[in-house]
Formats: sequence, C-alpha cells, structure tokens
Amino acid sequence: MHYFLFPVYLLFFSWLVTRVGFFRRTELSSVQLVLLFLLKVAAGIFYAWLGLTYKNVAEASDTWSMHWQGVAEYHLLLRDPVEFFTGFLHSTYPDGYGNFFSTTDSWWNDVKLNAFLKFLGILNIFSFGYYYLNVIIYSFITFYGVTALYQVMKNVFPLQKIPVLIGCFLLPSFILWTSGVHKEGLIFLFVALIVFHLYFGLRDPRPRLYRWVVVIFSLLLILLLRNFMVMVLVPALIAWFASHKLRFRPVLVFLALYLVFVTLFFTAKYIHPSMDLPAVTADRQASFLNMRGRAEVAVEKLEPTFQGFLTLLPQVIYVTVLSPSIWDIDDLQSLAASAETYLYLLLLLLLIFYHRKERNRDQAFILFCIFFGFSVLLMVGYTVNNLGAIVRYRSLALPFLLTPVLASLNWPRLGRLINI
Repeated sequence: MHYFLFPVYLLFFSWLVTRVGFFRRTELSSVQLVLLFLLKVAAGIFYAWLGLTYKNVAEASDTWSMHWQGVAEYHLLLRDPVEFFTGFLHSTYPDGYGNFFSTTDSWWNDVKLNAFLKFLGILNIFSFGYYYLNVIIYSFITFYGVTALYQVMKNVFPLQKIPVLIGCFLLPSFILWTSGVHKEGLIFLFVALIVFHLYFGLRDPRPRLYRWVVVIFSLLLILLLRNFMVMVLVPALIAWFASHKLRFRPVLVFLALYLVFVTLFFTAKYIHPSMDLPAVTADRQASFLNMRGRAEVAVEKLEPTFQGFLTLLPQVIYVTVLSPSIWDIDDLQSLAASAETYLYLLLLLLLIFYHRKERNRDQAFILFCIFFGFSVLLMVGYTVNNLGAIVRYRSLALPFLLTPVLASLNWPRLGRLINI
C-alpha cells in the first residue's frame, strides 16, 4: 500500500507548503517552496538509504532502529493509550528524577530517546508505520524550522536573498542531518521557532503572550530532546535580549555576560554539588570515549577544571572546525564531509578580504548567531570523538554561522576576481 500512498502524500504535502500562511510569508514563490520541500524529502530518503547501505554509519542506521521502536510505540498507543502517554514518565532509578545531566542511571538521559519514540508513535498514526511516509510528514514539520530562520535572516539581510536562501536551505550536511528522521530536525525546529518569535517579538511594539508561550514550550521540548543544547542556547538568548534592551554596544554586552556565564559554569558546584558542570561535561566525554565506533578522532581525556578545559581548547577547535580532515578520508562519505568543511573555511578566509563595507543594522542578532554557533561547536568538541556524531551535532550550528558569512561577502568583487 505504501507504494500507492507515497506519491499521494508527496503531492498533498507539496501542495500544502504552498498554502500554509507561515511558508508563504517567506515571499518565496510556490515553485521555490515546493522545490525546497522536495529537496528535504530527497535528503531524508538519502539519509535512510545511507542507514540501510552503510551499516557502519551509526548516525544514519540509528534512524531505522528508532523507526521500528516507533512502530512498537504506535501499536502500544492503539492497544493502551494510557500506558503510551504515562508509562515513560515514571522513573525506575534509585535517584528517581535526579542525575539531570548524567549519562547513566538517569531518567533525563533516557527521556531524550523516549520522547522522540513517542513522537514517532504518533507520527505512525498518519503513516500507518511506513518509514518513507514518515519522511514526508517529518520533512513538512521540520520545514517550519528552516522557513522560520529564513524569515529572520531575510529581515536582517534584506538585499541578500540568494546568499540567505543558500545558508538557510542548501548547506549539504545541515539539510542531510535535519531531514533524516532523527532528533536533529526537531531540535533545530524548536531553536528556530525561539529565534523567530524573539526576533520579531523584540520589534513588535505590543507584547504578545503567544510568542512567549512558544519560546518557553520550545525550550522545554529541547530540554527533553537534548538538555545540553539548552545550556548553550539560553546564555546566547539572554545576551541577545539584554543587548537589544540596554541599547548599549552589543559586543561589550555579550562579552560581559559571557564572562559571567563562564564564571558560573566553573563555580556553580559551590552553590550545589549537583551543578558541577565541568564534571558533567567530562562525564559525557567519557561516555563517548567508552563507545567503540568505526571513525573516531584521537582525543585527550578532559579534566573537569578550568585548566583542563583551557588545555584541551586547541584539540576542541581541531575536532569541530577541521574534522573530518584530509587524513580522515577513507570513503565517499568522509570525502564529502571533508570537502564541505574546507569549503566553509575558504568562505571564512574570503570574508576577511572580500566583505561588504556597509554596517549591518542588527549587530545583536549577528552576535547571537556567532556566540550560539561557536558554543555548539565547543560543546561538541569537548564531549564527542566520533566523526559521524561530530558532523551531525555541529550541523545545527551551520546556518547560524554561515548564513551571515554568505550574506556579508562582497559577491560582485568576488565575481570580478574570478573573471580576471
């Protein structure tokens, strides 16, 4: 039956993206919206193919494991709805709902997967448990995320439509990892909705309660799916909000507040022992080091002290900025990931010499993108040593870091340089 339903669903949701008001407010044409949506669907199918074809690509093959668990949740929903919605809320661990950041014996660590499986269980009501129908529906849901960020970026860079379009929709690893049926797509959706409502809420003379409801609800859902993301997102949001309200030099506001945040990161344990965030980060790294994967980066063990974090900073930069390097290439996937990495580094280098002279009107938002994006990279570098996981986790930061780069490049000058 799914062979018949797939084109029906594809046509229906392709039509729907041209009718939904939120998508139409992007001012993209119906043809553009449909093509971008179909690109997400194609990326989701390719992601599934990777999981089937290359069993050693754990980040892609995980999607099939979660799919079958989601089908089991779907049957549980049909059989016992009360157990479906309440069963995972109970903790069977000795510490109950403690160990918030722990990677073992923690309800909070388990809920990341459990919440996503519940989502898949509900999704299967509409897809009848067929994976590729889930890809279409999931692509439609997560399409709200990329279009939300696009609307913000388009407002910040009103004369740079094509660079903004590329940065929000067409970055290869970003579209791959957020289109596959995995947690990244939902996490990015909620981050983008927060950014969207805060950006336009700060410019709205009338406070609107629904914007704050969306922001708080999205933060709670990110907390369920990946609690560490909240740790890097909230400081950037606070600094952005403060910069806008204080009307002071945004750079100074961000630097001052991040000095406070870093101090709190290393001293919160003196407020309460459970808030030993350096130890929590080291514990997460240790859990990754204990996993034996195919493509690992040799990293030093993190010591949970300020000196330990400072010592490992060069390694972190290498892991998140330069990996996978040319020395890590051993198949087509690592070749593609490495080529993309060096392309982005080339764009950053070009920005130094070929940037537009005009001053951007929203420095606070640009600083939010920079501080949030690099905070994600640092989080990945200090905790992850698997190449596949590194590329997947850091993909969430790419639109925030690279869209301003693409929109700030002086493309006419670069064009004249190429046509020398």
